[in-house]
Amino acid sequence: MFDLQTTPFSTRGSYLVFKHPVLRKLADGAGLPDGLYLCTVRGEAKVTDIVRLETVGDGPVTERLTPVSLHLEGGAGRSVDIVFENPAVVRIRCRGMGLRMVRAEWRPFDCIVPHRADHWLLSSYMNMSQFAVRRLEGTLRVDAPWERVRCPSMILTLLPDAGTGVGELSMEEYAGCWSPETATAGKDTWQACHDRQAESWQQWLRQSPAAPVVLASARELAAYINYSCLVNPSGNFGRPAMLMSKYKMTNYWTWDNCFNVLGLATSDPELAWDQLILAFQHQSPQGQLPASFTNATLHWMDAKPPVHGWTLGILMRETNWVSTDHLREVYEPLVAFTEWWFRFRDHDGDGLPAAFHGNDTGWDNASVFDERPPVTTPDLSAYLVIQMEVLGEVAERLDRAEEGRAWKERSAALLRLLIERLWREDLGQFVSCRESAASPAPGDSLINFVPLVVGQRLPQPMRDKLVDALLQPGRFLTDWGFATEALPSPFYNAEGYWRGPIWAPSTLLLWDGLQQSGYAAEARMIRDRFFALCTQAGFAENFHASEGRSLRDPTYTWTSSSFFYLLAQGD
Repeated sequence: MFDLQTTPFSTRGSYLVFKHPVLRKLADGAGLPDGLYLCTVRGEAKVTDIVRLETVGDGPVTERLTPVSLHLEGGAGRSVDIVFENPAVVRIRCRGMGLRMVRAEWRPFDCIVPHRADHWLLSSYMNMSQFAVRRLEGTLRVDAPWERVRCPSMILTLLPDAGTGVGELSMEEYAGCWSPETATAGKDTWQACHDRQAESWQQWLRQSPAAPVVLASARELAAYINYSCLVNPSGNFGRPAMLMSKYKMTNYWTWDNCFNVLGLATSDPELAWDQLILAFQHQSPQGQLPASFTNATLHWMDAKPPVHGWTLGILMRETNWVSTDHLREVYEPLVAFTEWWFRFRDHDGDGLPAAFHGNDTGWDNASVFDERPPVTTPDLSAYLVIQMEVLGEVAERLDRAEEGRAWKERSAALLRLLIERLWREDLGQFVSCRESAASPAPGDSLINFVPLVVGQRLPQPMRDKLVDALLQPGRFLTDWGFATEALPSPFYNAEGYWRGPIWAPSTLLLWDGLQQSGYAAEARMIRDRFFALCTQAGFAENFHASEGRSLRDPTYTWTSSSFFYLLAQGD
């Protein structure tokens, strides 16, 4: 059983989700009333909440969420149960109590009209959605007054049948025109829908990486987050997509999803490859990838870091399913993306790419960006060192030996330049600098340690110094992992996004760096602390570094996917 206050209820493939509200201001400036809402995660929606659900009857109601159904318990046999018939259809069943679905505020152009027997068609302009609501048993009352070309409020009430004590309806999302001939709702009994969802969930759970007993509950929650955050192909999603969340961060981000690739690599290779290749389907002619996108929108205002080569390299090294066809599909797009960084993010032409904003690194507000960009951060060059080396390996496997040699030479040259320009022997670490400047950028950010990910490509003495500085007592390392800003730093903020909290991607990158650098015991320590963090606080977007509690979005797939990748590595 999960906490519905922090874990939304949805199912694989669906754009519909039940959750308690993420703050949204109403026209009068107030926030949404607390309660349970049916919402959409479609990118075209101007407003995501569709209706608020209220039980009809006396006494308190408790919520119980499982991966298969949502149960509202009123006591004495009274309940409301919700399950998905399929990704587009919600089934709601009442026993001994009723349920209201309330749209209390006026929204432009909303309307609900009766359509044939037992059907109402709801059109919501602000949700950019249409629904067919069908009474299956009991009584359905629709209170939707019409006042001068508008519907100022809307309340749908489902009441149990006087004889059976049961009320049931379906709510089907559709596009364009609805007709009974094309409808998918009401084809099975409520129990058959439940059983089908249960089998789908159990199959997903079975194929997820195994965990020791102490991590069993965390594993189930992580599996549910990934399962429920999938959406079916639609619009910009030409393949099934794993959103970062169905709670708040309801997008596909083009570096976030690389961690989802790794989390799926051993359990569902086809779905893992979908997550890697999706972004390249929207690549610009210049080679840039959108920073993020939904089924309906593309975000080009900044870039995201080139961790795709690092991800592909892990797949090639640790799995046996990456085929020549896979490599052909990704090679040219990955070449274009790599070249983009040197053409459009090397502002001063010194050979090292720079960030035009913190978003370009994924570390949006890290302290090194307190100076005006462009800022040359060592993580970007480290990723590209790996990416070009991986491109060399891919080229060789595709019988393009000359290209392969050229990529590996470029990789080695960039590594030499990274060390020459950004390594500080006196500090035993890399630094970030404003482009063309000699002095380091402000703060003491963990971003300067990400080059550890290149592993044994760095000289051994340099690796040793970097690890010593990283593990220095009282600096970055806490009982839960690595803070993203050093704890003694004046820039440290316990809840400051990339200025203190622990994040899954920085954890996984540095874990990999420790592994690749020959520090297996230290890597195991970081892994175990991350497992303890997830067991205590779930799979949030980020975590308080010293208290180990969740921050921001409470259900985030790159966190659950990083957990699964580390599980799959064993001891």
